[in-house]
Amino acid sequence: MRITGLLILTIWFSSCRFFSEKRAKEEQVELWKERVNSPVHIQQPAFEGYIYPRAFKAAALYPGRFTPGEADIILVEKVLSRQLKILNESSFTATWHPAKVHEELPGYVRQYVGYIDDRGEKIIWINCTYEPDIRQRPRYGDGIIKMRDGGSAYWNARVNLSTGKLFNLYINDDV
Repeated sequence: MRITGLLILTIWFSSCRFFSEKRAKEEQVELWKERVNSPVHIQQPAFEGYIYPRAFKAAALYPGRFTPGEADIILVEKVLSRQLKILNESSFTATWHPAKVHEELPGYVRQYVGYIDDRGEKIIWINCTYEPDIRQRPRYGDGIIKMRDGGSAYWNARVNLSTGKLFNLYINDDV
């Protein structure tokens, strides 16, 4: 009787260990999948942001998504630094919203989402949020930030990688 009880306990502990190890392996696979589908943090002296991969669920804003590479982001930042002031001051936005987002460009955390438009050209949508508190910046990798108000603290635009043009600048309203 004692041997039977010991045998049952041994089998029970072994099965618990087996299922525990199996669950741990499954969790590791899920964590790996989540990392693959998670935004990638990118930081340079002049900018900081998060690249949203094609597979990121919340970034399904556009069909034909692609994951921008570091070289794409460097190009986007060059286009922003050269064209944002011109677009900001000459656009319809400037007539009703005199914000000068180009003057504070390094203070904005970026979220980059890549997609291919109807003409087959690669476009990167840049979502920008002014965040001077560095401790708050990691949360911008948690998902796409959407704000309805906030004025020039929140704006977005698009860069056509094929043509090197900045377009569709939108600065949020003040309310």
